[in-house]
Amino acid sequence: MLELNTCQDAETAAQSLQLHFFSSPTRELSSCIPPDFVTRALMLVLYLLPYMKPHKEPYVRSKLDIEAPILSQAVQEAINRPVAAEARYAVLEHDLRVVVALLRDAETLTPTQLEYIGMLLQPLWDHYQSTLALQRFLLQSARTTHPR
Repeated sequence: MLELNTCQDAETAAQSLQLHFFSSPTRELSSCIPPDFVTRALMLVLYLLPYMKPHKEPYVRSKLDIEAPILSQAVQEAINRPVAAEARYAVLEHDLRVVVALLRDAETLTPTQLEYIGMLLQPLWDHYQSTLALQRFLLQSARTTHPR
């Protein structure tokens, strides 16, 4: 279970997920990523947009590939737009970069807000944890099968 007690906890969790989706050796399995992972990340972006500092807007727009004049409206439209299976890792990784940036801008969040953020991140966190467990198992199996 993902527990977020502080804004720093949320930022650390989002950063871990972003790094996972950036560096995962299973990027070629992008189609295995549920479409709602991207939706959840964009919902977080929309939720955290009010905390965005003005100088971050160009960064957010570039990572989300948004040129529309009203950023929040464009994010809402992106939530409703399907992402091709082969692109999910890349899109999700960029969305999570934005989540991390917005959490840095937020600085403090209420327990209710942190609970909501945790609820949205939980399926991504579960995927991340299961991938780590699988990687540990495969590494252990390789060591057992091919001792040095």
